[in-house]
Amino acid sequence: MLLPIEVCEHIISLVKNDHRLLRACALVCRAWLPSSRYHLFHTVRLRRPSDLDLIARTLTESSHLGTLVEVLDLYYTYRRTSIHVISAFPGLLAGHLPRLESLSIEGFHSAIIPPSFPDGFFNDLAQFHSVTRLNLLSIKFNTLSDLYNIICALPSLSVLTCRWLSWIPPFPWEVIDPETFKERAIHLKITHLHIDVQWNDMFISWYLYAVPLDRLDTIVFPRLQVSDIECVGALLCKTGPSLRHLTIGFSDRTVRTDIEDGVVEKHINLTENTDLESLCILSLNMFQREDIDLGWAHIVLAQLDRLCCEHVDRILAAHRFASLEALVFKSHINVEWLRSEIPGRFPLAHGKGFVVVEAMPFKWQSEFMT
Repeated sequence: MLLPIEVCEHIISLVKNDHRLLRACALVCRAWLPSSRYHLFHTVRLRRPSDLDLIARTLTESSHLGTLVEVLDLYYTYRRTSIHVISAFPGLLAGHLPRLESLSIEGFHSAIIPPSFPDGFFNDLAQFHSVTRLNLLSIKFNTLSDLYNIICALPSLSVLTCRWLSWIPPFPWEVIDPETFKERAIHLKITHLHIDVQWNDMFISWYLYAVPLDRLDTIVFPRLQVSDIECVGALLCKTGPSLRHLTIGFSDRTVRTDIEDGVVEKHINLTENTDLESLCILSLNMFQREDIDLGWAHIVLAQLDRLCCEHVDRILAAHRFASLEALVFKSHINVEWLRSEIPGRFPLAHGKGFVVVEAMPFKWQSEFMT
C-alpha cells in the first residue's frame, strides 16, 4: 500500500535535523527525494574549508539546489584554515543562493585571530540580495569599519543581531571617519535589532551616528547592567516613536555586581517611545532551583524593587503610552509565584489587563537568537 505523499513528507520532517537520516530518506524512492533534499539543503553549515569547497562544487554542478538554501551558518575557530571559510565564502557562493534569507557568522571564544576581508569581499557579499537577517556572534574584528562594511553590504538587511563582539585594538575609534558611515546609513533598512555588546561611550556614539534608528520597530537588549542604562537610553531616545517592541534583560549576576560597585540607581528613559506596543522584561532569570523559601523570596522582591516597578508602572500608565498592549515578564522558573507577585507591583498596568508573566526555556537566549 502506498502512503499519501503528505504522510511521507511528515515522516521526513521528523528527522529534518539529522542529515544522516535525511540522506537515507533520499534513497528510499523517487517520491521521497524532493522533500529529503529540501531539508538537507534548507540550512547549510560550514566549519572547514573542505565544507565550503564541497558546497561550492555542488552548487556549480547542480545550480537548482541553490534555490533550496535559505539559511547559511558559518563558523570559525582559532585555526587560520578555519578563518578561510569566512573570507572566501562570498566569492565562491555569490550568485548561487538566490533564496538565502539568513546569514550567520559565529566565532568561538578561543578564536583570537580576527577574520580578514580580501579585496572584492564586500562587493561579492552585496550580491546576496535576498538576505534579510544577519547574525554576528563572538567575532573579533580588526576595526569597526569591518563590522559596518558587512552590515552595509547586504542591501535587503532588516534584522541584525550583534552579540559578544570585540575589536583589535579594544576600540579603534581613532581610525574611523564617521562621515563616511553617515553617507551610507541612509541606505540601511534595519527594523529589528538584537544587541548584546560591551557598552561604552565610544561605541554608542558611533552607533547613534552611523546607524539610522528612526526605522527600528523592535529592539532586544538581553543582558544589561545598570551602568549600561545611560547608553541604552540615548539609543532609545533617538529611535523615537518608530519603536513598537522592546525587550530588556537583567540578570542576578549583573545586578549583584552593580550593587557591589555602588552604582547609583538609574531609570531607562522611554519618553520618546510613545508608540510602544509591548515591553518585555527578562529580569528574573537568576533562580537555580524550584523551591522558594523565605530567603529566595527576599531576593526576588529585592530584584523587583531594583526594577523600580512603581516608577515604570506610573510612566506606562500615562496617556502618551496609550498604544501599549502588553507588559511581559519572562522567567524560566517559579512562574506561578511570579504571576501572583507581579500584578501587585504594577497595579496600573494590571488594571488595564496587559500584564503577562510567561515561562521560557532555561536556555532563554536561544529564543532571541533567531
